[in-house]
Amino acid sequence: MTLSIMIVDDDVVSRSMLHDIIESCGIGELAGMAEGGIEGARMIMDLRLK
Repeated sequence: MTLSIMIVDDDVVSRSMLHDIIESCGIGELAGMAEGGIEGARMIMDLRLK
C-alpha cells in the first residue's frame, strides 16, 4: 500500500525540502502541497470526494 502524503507548511523552503525528500526516498505519493491548514484541509476533502 502506497502512502498518500499532503505537505502543509507556511514556509516555501520547508515544503520544497519535504517534497524532495519524499520523491528521492520513494516513501509515498505526493498528493499535494498547501500553504496553510484551511487550504490543506480543502485539498484533502477534494481528494477524498473523487
